[in-house]
Amino acid sequence: MKPERTVMTNSSEESLLDYFSWNSCVSDKQKLFYVATPKVACTSLKWWFAELEGVAQAVREKKISSETDPELVIHDTLLAVAPNLLVRSEERLAQVISEGYFSFALVRNPYKRLFSAWQSKILLREPLQIEPYVSQAFLDCPVKVMSDVTAAFECFLEYLYAHEREGFKDSHWTPQYDLLQPLNFSYDFISKIEDTSELNAALRSHLGDAYVNPFTTARANESLIPYLPEFISPRSKALIDDLYAKDFEAFGYPTTVAPAKENFSQEQLTVALKGVELLHGRHQRISEIRQTFTEQVSSLLVDKQWLAEQRETWMEMAKSKENELLDLQAHHKEFVDQAELQWVKSQQLQAENEKLQHALEQAQTEVAALASEHVIEKGKGD
Repeated sequence: MKPERTVMTNSSEESLLDYFSWNSCVSDKQKLFYVATPKVACTSLKWWFAELEGVAQAVREKKISSETDPELVIHDTLLAVAPNLLVRSEERLAQVISEGYFSFALVRNPYKRLFSAWQSKILLREPLQIEPYVSQAFLDCPVKVMSDVTAAFECFLEYLYAHEREGFKDSHWTPQYDLLQPLNFSYDFISKIEDTSELNAALRSHLGDAYVNPFTTARANESLIPYLPEFISPRSKALIDDLYAKDFEAFGYPTTVAPAKENFSQEQLTVALKGVELLHGRHQRISEIRQTFTEQVSSLLVDKQWLAEQRETWMEMAKSKENELLDLQAHHKEFVDQAELQWVKSQQLQAENEKLQHALEQAQTEVAALASEHVIEKGKGD
């Protein structure tokens, strides 16, 4: 019987939903919910999930990713291709909970996970992760021999302990316990990546005919320099034990430095470092291109803002001129109306004047007639 799950109600649970928004895969058809943990086979498992849902090819064809490796494009392209595959709302999470989706996540030995994260993101100068740290001293640690690897890794851990133990900037070295928050979400399965047999069996049982083993292919994003116990100095061990104490306790990892699966010589390191140098160059070039692109976009945004402001200014000027024109039209109409009124009045006055002139002429005629009669009458009297 599955543990009872509750929908999120507090700030820590809201942070869990925020994490799910970018690091989960959900299948309504298969009633399956996977929560990814950075540096724990998450790239391979996201591709597996994309294949399961039939969107992997669409992800490959969508050319929008800012990642430097074709395998990594799944992380920022899946959302664009299939947003329904991520849990991005409380309602969506409530559906996952209420309908009993099979939920699982994976964790990894903290020593190995931290070394892998340091190598792929810091040593190789991965542009997206290195940007917040470009001015930090741990980037200047030389790495030429085996002991340099140990020292450079320790230097990075010292920085994390001094500056990020109260809040990590990057999920690749955030404690797995803080990412998955098992107290706020009851997973059906949290499996160690070191032994996935039980999880694999559970997935086979849950998926039935749709089952494809997610752990048979080689993992994406393999390291140039393999993990070795000698890369974990006593100080590095102490720092990891402190920073990731919750991971050791919650997921049952011993606080003894994990053994290596393979040998690795100085000669092999020398070859690997040539690869590191090549990747440095590639990542530096990608970073420069991204910076140039960002600057161009910023410049275009500034121009767009200027044009918007100019448009606003011209719109205001046009509105002002329009108002002035309306005022002039109103004044012109008033003038025309007054002129027409004056013309009508003048016509009326002219008509009245003509009447008066006619009356005057008639009066003059009558006066002349009377005068003539008076003269005649007077002549008769004489």
